[in-house]
Amino acid sequence: MTEDHADNPSLSNILTLAFHVPTGLEDYALVSILTQLALVLPQADLQVAAALSSSHVLIRFPNEPLLRQTIQVCSSGALWAVYDAFICLAELSLEDVRPALEEEFWTMQRIIGGRAKEKQKGKVGTKQSDDVHVQGLGDVVRETDTHEDYAEPPTPGEERFMSSLLNLITSHFLPLDHALQLLQPPELSFRATFSNPSRLLPLSTLHKRNIERDLGEAVTQHLTREWKVKLVDPALDVQVRLLPSSVDWRAHTLGTPPPVPVLEPEAPQIPAFPKRLTALLAIALPAAAVPPHRLPHLIGTTPLSPPIAHLLALMHPVFSPPNAGSPILLDPCAGLGSIPREILALSSQRDLGLQVLAGDISLPSLLLSQQCTPALCALQYNGAHRLPLRSPLLGGFITDLPWGTRHLSARQIAAFYPALVRRMADVVERDGVGVLMSAARGALEGALKQGGRWWEKVGCREVKVGGRAVWVWVIRRTTTAT
Repeated sequence: MTEDHADNPSLSNILTLAFHVPTGLEDYALVSILTQLALVLPQADLQVAAALSSSHVLIRFPNEPLLRQTIQVCSSGALWAVYDAFICLAELSLEDVRPALEEEFWTMQRIIGGRAKEKQKGKVGTKQSDDVHVQGLGDVVRETDTHEDYAEPPTPGEERFMSSLLNLITSHFLPLDHALQLLQPPELSFRATFSNPSRLLPLSTLHKRNIERDLGEAVTQHLTREWKVKLVDPALDVQVRLLPSSVDWRAHTLGTPPPVPVLEPEAPQIPAFPKRLTALLAIALPAAAVPPHRLPHLIGTTPLSPPIAHLLALMHPVFSPPNAGSPILLDPCAGLGSIPREILALSSQRDLGLQVLAGDISLPSLLLSQQCTPALCALQYNGAHRLPLRSPLLGGFITDLPWGTRHLSARQIAAFYPALVRRMADVVERDGVGVLMSAARGALEGALKQGGRWWEKVGCREVKVGGRAVWVWVIRRTTTAT
């Protein structure tokens, strides 16, 4: 970063891009983004930040031409770990209001917990238990969102929080003008969006649409009368995005290998309330093109989002030993083939020479997956013990297991997981790596404990899928004979 950029925060922040990535896998997303950018961009000194559970990767560029090139790369769909991308105009630490918000949160939790205990004892009627009266935090706070139109006075902490967000917009109109020159929107339409993608900041009296209304009024103070509000597909989407973390920048030279993420043996627990809080003022970039290896929109979305499938696929080469043996990988619960497609694309891009088998008990899903991706070899089976493979054939496996909600029951999961772990030990060669994801943490940990003679646990990570806690395990086939 030049001295001019260091002396002018507004100028330096207009050189920053923010990427929305899967929550809990931000470090792997950073590795993916930097590696893919290095394939097409010249060597450059960057500043990067990717705090765990923040749902964001931030990259600050040394100059505007490099920023523009990265925007073009992103719009082409080449950044496979990214949901959406944004030009970041400013970042604001909310440490002055976070303690008040946290105190109000825990006060609310104690009151709700007390009411729940009273209700269980039959001391509170059904009608009374719908409302929680909080003295000093407002008149009435609803436990559900059923009455969003009910006007509630904001709590003191949330009032200060809202004031900080409005000040973030009104004090950065100059970077907003710079971004408009950079993007050249095709029409004069806009909206304001409030986004809390990690869902780790609970708010009791502030509703999303009311926040966005106030943010939109703040943006209107600066735009000319020709600009019109458009809530669907606007040309300009001004966003305030929350990060449940601080923004800790570190240097990276594009073109050098990014550091390998650390995977703890036990998954660190994501706190109920964030320990740090940061707000980003950003402008959304146009939606990127769909990468050619992913399902077209006419078929519909797959149950597992492509960015998560890509990062699961990325974890295998990260933990595989150098010059690994078999190049064949298996997804035994492939469904529509999200993970196998990402493995093939990653192998082709990085010349890994991998071959992929997609297995599932659902023949229609496999046929559709193979129709969209002819390079896949589909295996249909009636049970894990009947997987039609000879041992040891595989270099590893990567899978998103059924969680016991949409597919299979908890009782079926308790029988399926140990059978799968045992069967994978038969067909995966020694030192082969397995990557598994499931929301049924207890069932899978029990299965891995039973399979401890064949597998060692490399590490575990808690991630969020649609706001739900899900765990990713990396395991390695031991040298013990089966």
